[in-house]
Amino acid sequence: MSPYPQRISPFVFSSHTDYLKAVRDHYGERKKPISLKAWASRLGYASSRSLELIIAGDRLPSEDFLFELGQDLKLSVKEQRYMSLMVKREKLLKKRKSALDVEAEMNKLRPDRFETHYIDNEIFRRVSEWYPLVIRQLALTPEFQKDIAWISKRLRGKVTSSQITSALAEWEGLAFDRRVLYTNEDVPSQAVRTYHKKMLQKAIEAVDEVEVQNREYIAITFKSSKKKMAEMKKTLREMRDQLNADLDDDKDTEVFQLCVALFPHTELK
Repeated sequence: MSPYPQRISPFVFSSHTDYLKAVRDHYGERKKPISLKAWASRLGYASSRSLELIIAGDRLPSEDFLFELGQDLKLSVKEQRYMSLMVKREKLLKKRKSALDVEAEMNKLRPDRFETHYIDNEIFRRVSEWYPLVIRQLALTPEFQKDIAWISKRLRGKVTSSQITSALAEWEGLAFDRRVLYTNEDVPSQAVRTYHKKMLQKAIEAVDEVEVQNREYIAITFKSSKKKMAEMKKTLREMRDQLNADLDDDKDTEVFQLCVALFPHTELK
């Protein structure tokens, strides 16, 4: 079972470069990587150079390129429009202009199953420390005070005044609403790796700093198969979504973190 649906939808992404990288690495029905040379040829280009620059984010794709891409990936009219908006959004951000109107149109095009807001790699890089997302959740509580001393006390003195100021300014600039935020699944990112390392470190600290009745650590060592990895990840992601749906309430005042680590002890073969 693939971690992606039958084909990768552009609606999962906010960045066209992230989308193209995911398609490149899970191309076609077999979900296997495709070489840029082979893909460029399919798109009608003699050289892969333009495709390399576009995927790297060093060149914005033209309308002709987006049309050929849509034909190759069999995108619907809405998906094609969404692709164009992702590029328009990137163009505005490069010019340091507001892209809120474009993002609003993108969100309207997303089907209901993509109600959550996916953070692209560039945005997540700016909030990849452990505390910005925690402060964002704290800001959604009814008792929140936009006061550095209050926030610092609520977070057990774990965040400095400058970190709090920076996080608040960042979230105000991004202007996200109350929806759950996810990073794109199975897309390699140094920012995502940094975030997980920081959160796992906070989990280690909590073993000594938080009373046992206020924390829970569960571990199981079991045998399985590499072929079942996608199924295991899907099960954990569904559990995450269900817990969030069942336990999150607008009246809640505390912020918790759930870290579940799934990894092999053996060399996979």
